[in-house]
Amino acid sequence: MLSDIINIISIIASTSVSIISIYYSHKAVKIASEANKLTAEVTEEANRPVIVAYLDTIEINDFHKYLVIKNFGNTSATILDLKFSKDIDTLGFNMSSLVGYTIAPSQKFMHILDNSFKETIVVNIIYQNSAGKTYDEVCLVKTDATSKLLWVGSSDTDKTRKLLKNSAEAIIKSLK
Repeated sequence: MLSDIINIISIIASTSVSIISIYYSHKAVKIASEANKLTAEVTEEANRPVIVAYLDTIEINDFHKYLVIKNFGNTSATILDLKFSKDIDTLGFNMSSLVGYTIAPSQKFMHILDNSFKETIVVNIIYQNSAGKTYDEVCLVKTDATSKLLWVGSSDTDKTRKLLKNSAEAIIKSLK
């Protein structure tokens, strides 16, 4: 009789320990799963494309303003849509030709702006990564940001000097 009671207590104790172990194992698996999910989200966010629009300038004889579309992210992206709140295209060229284009990390496109253009442009860029996830960026580009900056210019009329300055500007533009 005493041995039966001891057997029953042993069964109850081992069953209780098993149930508690299963509970904590399930809880540990759930925590690990959540940690893996968070790690995947952080990794995706760190490696995603980030395409933005901004104003860039080059100063040689005068400020020359450029609207730039650049991928600051770590992966490529395909531009699905590109909209501007103002017409920036006085020469008939069009940055919307970038729609459908895959832009690599650190790749950029520059569009020269008339120096007299001093309005804020809202640029909406919709793009997707290689996995098909879509992003929508809205950038405010203040084109008169450089209007009060001091610059030093020259009034050279010498064609050779102007050619050298234009060449230097082209080199600087390509290195930026």
